[in-house]
Amino acid sequence: MFAGGFSLSTLDAVDIASVGVPYPDSLCTRPRRCWLLPYQHQEYAAPRRAHFFLTVLKEEETKEEGGTEFCVYFLDSQPGVWKNLKDMTRLRLFETIKDIAKGSGWMAHRNTDDHVKFRSKPKYVNVAKQRSDRACGFHAWILALGMTPNVRPRHEFNGNIYAELREMISYALAGLLDWRTLVAWLFARDLTVEKTIARVTLKRAFESTVQQQSSDELEEYIGTTRKELDVPLEQLTEEEQPYVNNSVNFASNSWRIENAPELEDEDENEKPKELPRAEEDSDDSDDPGEVHEWDDFFRELV
Repeated sequence: MFAGGFSLSTLDAVDIASVGVPYPDSLCTRPRRCWLLPYQHQEYAAPRRAHFFLTVLKEEETKEEGGTEFCVYFLDSQPGVWKNLKDMTRLRLFETIKDIAKGSGWMAHRNTDDHVKFRSKPKYVNVAKQRSDRACGFHAWILALGMTPNVRPRHEFNGNIYAELREMISYALAGLLDWRTLVAWLFARDLTVEKTIARVTLKRAFESTVQQQSSDELEEYIGTTRKELDVPLEQLTEEEQPYVNNSVNFASNSWRIENAPELEDEDENEKPKELPRAEEDSDDSDDPGEVHEWDDFFRELV
């Protein structure tokens, strides 16, 4: 019985789930597995423009023996957006992500009694900054491959790199992209901390992507996967068939975990320094992102 992989859903299903009311049928496949969810924040939406946060939902072990909890991580490549969000807006964003997890059926799989709950606070992962306010970065692909986004890539984010990215996406949708081609491009553009094939998590390697011509095909694939894998798995206890840990490990040694700066009434001297732009940065060391805990903020609001 397959109990690994990543969760998957469609944009329409995420919109429905964001109401927070459980849908009769699950709106995602592989529930309770790591979900790399690009989420559009409406306050930054405008005609032909949108701002996306890459949100990572995952289940992690707690300090209690055998205990787990659901965790939310935000990755944002647009400079200053998360930092400049109002306190209540951040709280609404966090609550919306939890509503999506509830409404889609992601958190209810073998958890109808809610014995696994959400961690009280989200975390923010520092990633490379881009000038484009519509590009949510390449981080989902990097995380899916089990690698670490490079905070300070040596190459400038310009039209060439976005053109190459569009080509990669077209190859993926045509079913022509394999993991070696994708990794070679990520290495060439210095987008990952890892620099050699030996550092790639081979269990994430894929022979080729699945051809997809429309969102209808994706919806059909999700429905089929749910019937063939998720529903049968739901009949087994977690002791009989635990979930396979195929997650993104932010707690590994590759990530520095630090407390975040105060969100209100910051002293000017205590404010975090802006990361240098890629073209100005000469540091070629492997410097992964920082994972921040917004303890002070959520102590006040949650």
